Amino acid sequence: MSRSRSVVIVALALWAFTMGLAPRKVDAQAKLIKNLFSHVMKSAEVDAHFAKIQDSWDVYTKTNHAVTFRVATKNQPATNHQEADEYWFVRKGTAKVTLQAAAMPASASVGGGDVVYVPREVAYAIEPSARFEYVAVRVFTPRQPGRGAGAGRAGGAPLPEPTSYFATKAQIDKTFADEPRSTPLRFPGGASVNMIIYSGAIGPYESHEEADQIYFVRHGTAKAAMDGRLINPTVTTPGQIRGTGYIDASEYTIAPGDIVWIPRNQLHFVDPGAGKVGYFLVGMPTSQSGFPEPPDAGRGRGRGAQ
Repeated sequence: MSRSRSVVIVALALWAFTMGLAPRKVDAQAKLIKNLFSHVMKSAEVDAHFAKIQDSWDVYTKTNHAVTFRVATKNQPATNHQEADEYWFVRKGTAKVTLQAAAMPASASVGGGDVVYVPREVAYAIEPSARFEYVAVRVFTPRQPGRGAGAGRAGGAPLPEPTSYFATKAQIDKTFADEPRSTPLRFPGGASVNMIIYSGAIGPYESHEEADQIYFVRHGTAKAAMDGRLINPTVTTPGQIRGTGYIDASEYTIAPGDIVWIPRNQLHFVDPGAGKVGYFLVGMPTSQSGFPEPPDAGRGRGRGAQ
């Protein structure tokens, strides 16, 4: 047998061996994320995924945002994420979290059910007292200046600027239980997370052209519909389309601890029946929304000019 033929045979054998291993790796990964893109990850599934994580797992990454499951079991030195604002939804455990914000340094004991806002370019340190698990929603697109800062309810006076990057479970649970309508959970610098509340009334049949959304369900249960098509779709505001109903949608029951993904341009609808449902909604603008116009915008060159 010639030397060149022997080399070819060995190469083919190695390739076959490698291909024989690959499916097991792919299958393991597929099993880990099997229900991720069916829109709803049930609370038990979230806990099962966390049980497999020792450090962190990037659930998915897009150009405008990412979702990461993180675990801390020992003290972590100061870390600075310059590329993203982060919202942490704590699942389990407790930890001392310190934010080294120049204007407002802050430190707090954080536990399951709390929410933490970590602005970009602000270093943070974590000192867990036990295994500390949280979901980090990382928003890459810059927040538009002033959005949410000092905002009040429609027709009301501006609200005072928040003074804490931490929201406690007790505070959050009370709001979801007592408030009759949706309200923002506000943080310093104009950052906020919408606390969506529907009590004995359905949400709108809608889709958004320029934003992805993620829900963290905290109170009550509801029927949720995704995909499908809107009946009588109408543009109500730029980027928002609403209808009078839907057809051909996938339906789910959502409950506390569940995480729901709503990609842009996708029908979504929530119905708590005669009860009440409350969830956090984080909206992520598309990769271009929120960025300033280029310096030469409006000076003779169109947006699509090269």
